[in-house]
Formats: sequence, C-alpha cells, structure tokens
Amino acid sequence: MLMPRMNYAPEERLDWRNILKTKDFRKASWKDGERALLERLLTRRFGPLPDWGRDQLVGATLDQLNRWADRALEADSIQAVLAE
Repeated sequence: MLMPRMNYAPEERLDWRNILKTKDFRKASWKDGERALLERLLTRRFGPLPDWGRDQLVGATLDQLNRWADRALEADSIQAVLAE
C-alpha cells in the first residue's frame, strides 16, 4: 500500500542538513557510539550485562564512558569498571 504524499509548506519542512550540523546532535551521536562500543566491549569481556550496568551506561556522560572504557582494559569485573 502506498502512503499518500504529504505536501508541507516550506516553513513546515525539517531541514535535516542543518539538524545534522548542530553541535548537540553531533555530541549525542558520538555519545551513542561510545556507549554502544563500550557495551560491546564489556559484553565480550564479562558476558551479558546486568540491567543495572546497562542503565548506568545509558545515563552516563561522555567523560564517564571514556573513563570506563579505559578501565575495561584491565579490570577484573564489570563492577570494577563501572565503579565511581
């Protein structure tokens, strides 16, 4: 089934090119990538992440994610990686 074509006035259209250029969008995208990579690394190293660990990753700042990524290389447990 084909969807009807939506005809928006120019002022109602989203300009994705400008949205993609914004600092906040780039920072959020970078953070999501960092979080996904750290989650993959932790899962490969320690097995499936517990819910509390995943919650910590989702709520983390970019600085925390970078700090945890450094710890993940030498830590003995996921608790040691995500300790504050």
